[in-house]
Amino acid sequence: MRGFRDTRDSQTTSESSEISDTIHRRCRYSTDRGLLTSRTILSMRVPSIIMNNKFVRELLADHSQSPRNYGELPSPDVEAAMTNPQCVGPTHPEGDRVRLQVVLSDDGTTVETVRFTGDGCTLSQAGASLLSEQMIGASVSEVVEWDSEYIEEHVGMDLTPSRLQCAELILTAFRQAIEDGPTNPSS
Repeated sequence: MRGFRDTRDSQTTSESSEISDTIHRRCRYSTDRGLLTSRTILSMRVPSIIMNNKFVRELLADHSQSPRNYGELPSPDVEAAMTNPQCVGPTHPEGDRVRLQVVLSDDGTTVETVRFTGDGCTLSQAGASLLSEQMIGASVSEVVEWDSEYIEEHVGMDLTPSRLQCAELILTAFRQAIEDGPTNPSS
């Protein structure tokens, strides 16, 4: 790999190559003078990234193929539909889409039930599934405050701004649903 000098002696060629490839993706050749040091590796948490990379892929695939909380509610308190037109594909030519329905506690402060439907890229659907699980039992004010760090932590990886839009689509829908107010006449 150009631009890096590997100073580690105890690593096998395979491990070294995997670490180098991961670092290449993570820092895009931006190490100090091209010298790969243990400080650089530790600051980027590369060993945990490598160990968890397969797990993260499997987790996202599982949540995308078998999403939790997928479906519709007969009588939601709030709901919203959102589209991310920046992420198009063969299965979603108009972009990622999520329709979120939520039942709140009697006082409207806690998320009791969440359901969503939609289609889109793996990350949008897996993100909707993962974040919908986290929403249940959380306070409305807490969910509204979730930020990119929270999303990246629960999705299991750092995300570029465009990929963050995919992963946070359900959260954007939640914020819109809360802002729009009750959809159920008895609320």
